[in-house]
Amino acid sequence: MVLKHSALLELEDDLKREVRKIDSDSITKWLMQFASRYPLKLTHPDGRKIHFEGVAFAGSTVSVYDNYIIAVVDELGRRKSKEVSKRLSEISASELDKFGSQAASLIRSAQRKLLFRAYEIKGRLMTPPGQPSKPMPISGIEMFGVCEYIEAHVAEQKERRNPEMSIAKILNDRVKILNTSGEIVAENVQANCQKEEIVILAGDWPLERGYHVLRERPGALFDDYEIDDPGFSPGLKNIPPHYLATFGKASGKPQTERSIVNILTGQNARINIDSVDKSHNIAAGGDVNFFQNARDTVLSQVPIEDDRDKLVELLSVLESQSGQTSFKETYVEFIAVAANHATVLAPIMVGLASML
Repeated sequence: MVLKHSALLELEDDLKREVRKIDSDSITKWLMQFASRYPLKLTHPDGRKIHFEGVAFAGSTVSVYDNYIIAVVDELGRRKSKEVSKRLSEISASELDKFGSQAASLIRSAQRKLLFRAYEIKGRLMTPPGQPSKPMPISGIEMFGVCEYIEAHVAEQKERRNPEMSIAKILNDRVKILNTSGEIVAENVQANCQKEEIVILAGDWPLERGYHVLRERPGALFDDYEIDDPGFSPGLKNIPPHYLATFGKASGKPQTERSIVNILTGQNARINIDSVDKSHNIAAGGDVNFFQNARDTVLSQVPIEDDRDKLVELLSVLESQSGQTSFKETYVEFIAVAANHATVLAPIMVGLASML
């Protein structure tokens, strides 16, 4: 079913105009200038100047033509894809996927029209006068991934609207829950095990003081956490119910498949097995430098400038709202942006969650 949306109609009209202009100014112009033996002057999308006068369309001239055409068509795809991504916030959740797919299809169709026209012009330029010409392909076509770019931004838009999806991104551990008798209460539970607490997605099972949380490691090893305080939270808006549990040193060996158990305790404790430690530690709790450390991590680890600036701004707001009811609302906004960089920001996200 084809989606009819004003933004798609606008995109289609814009692309038609741009295709006509690019054809006239950047493709057909080659034929007109070379056929009339007039100088050809163009500006490459990267800013370089192109100037041919008194030369035949052969050899290096053909290579310049191919490179120029690819760059022009590629630039159109990049620019229009970014314009589409900026309009995704206007699209309803139920229409996001179709809108993104159709927008990408329109852009790719416009690019194909321009490339085919360029093939046709190249064929005419390389055919001796009086002989029939046929389209000649352009070599080395490797362009910006329009579909992939738009799909990625559609997914990002969905996450921004659904913080529950964002929270799920940081719950990258799978754990077992054992009761005080060593019986398995739940398996394959989503969690994020940190240095002083564990975020655990709540289920239809209890989590109580004295229970054990087992996180499997490679080589049939397990981290064993004995729960001190389950820290249940009923959730907030679209953030699902979860536990923010604290733990201490396990008092005994739980029911595990192996007798070797790694026990991690203490602030910023860690274990590395045949690996290089590339983690970033940020301890919340009573750390007076938490927010400054968090800002430093964002500035050094988040590559996207818009996200980096927004996250630093939100951290400053959260610092000023600490202990206030408004903290929760800003926290949700922070999580929605930080989820795109969950690998490096997970400790910050968990640290903020402990302040709710």
